[in-house]
Amino acid sequence: GIRAGDLVKKACEASGGSGGGKPDSAMGGIKDPQLLGAAFKSAAQFIKEKLG
Repeated sequence: GIRAGDLVKKACEASGGSGGGKPDSAMGGIKDPQLLGAAFKSAAQFIKEKLG
């Protein structure tokens, strides 16, 4: 499975932010809203890699 904390951390790091959490809940933030697309793209790639 995919841990929520790992997913949020990966997404936020791709856009210059930070995040993390537990397996079933997570929180994160990014500094530049214009990088939100990069965060979503990173999250999608992370999910694809994990689910293969």
